[in-house]
Amino acid sequence: MNKQPKAFLSYSHSDREIAERIATTTLRRNGIDVWFDKWEILPGDSLIRKIFEEGLAGADAFIVLLSQESVQSRWLQEELDAALIKRIEGVTRVIPVRIGNVQVPIPLRPLRWVDMNENYEAGLRELQMAIFQTHERPPVGQLPDFIKRETVSVGGLSRIATSLGLSLVHTGKHDIGNEESFTAVELSEKPGFSPEETDDAIDELEKHGLVETVNYFGTAPFSHGHVTPTYALFLQFRAHGLDYDPEDDINGCSISSSCTERS
Repeated sequence: MNKQPKAFLSYSHSDREIAERIATTTLRRNGIDVWFDKWEILPGDSLIRKIFEEGLAGADAFIVLLSQESVQSRWLQEELDAALIKRIEGVTRVIPVRIGNVQVPIPLRPLRWVDMNENYEAGLRELQMAIFQTHERPPVGQLPDFIKRETVSVGGLSRIATSLGLSLVHTGKHDIGNEESFTAVELSEKPGFSPEETDDAIDELEKHGLVETVNYFGTAPFSHGHVTPTYALFLQFRAHGLDYDPEDDINGCSISSSCTERS
């Protein structure tokens, strides 16, 4: 996220002290324009208009502080309901933050939450990363030697599809009907591709019938869930470093009833 994010801080008034500390030292001091009711609502202002039409309306992130008191607050529940609707619309990111020894409410359990109750300082950092939508990952290492040596495409595939195909045939099981599946995350780690490169390579391999995919929600930043090589992939790459001949498996299956039952 390159722009300065706007955040809405929802909390119980019994937690005002820690809420103001988070708003001041963790958010505003680190480039996050946080909407905090103490600073925004003046005597005579309409609470509903200020909170729902100004605060929540422009928020990139809705931060809800969870404590024994806040989970019982009807006013906080109204704010949370509005924020969850904006989350469904793709407008606002909802970030639950545990500041007390309390169970996360059912509507928020599908979301990953920040736990300041266990480690306050670590929780502050995690909250900032969630708002800026940034990740901490170890550096990507060098490509495997067998991929570095592959300078030409196999069967007309692009370089990234060739590299991903090579990685699959060298690490996956090649038993007909029992090929090994991988998540897109696992595949990106093998050749060291970015999520975009991994998605492109999977799409290309699938287009040629070399892999099958199962897609579902929750795989972002990847577009694919599980990826399974078809036996055509092993045949396509049989002359590129395999220590067996895939056609032997086909010949074996032709006389094996178990292969027939699986295929």
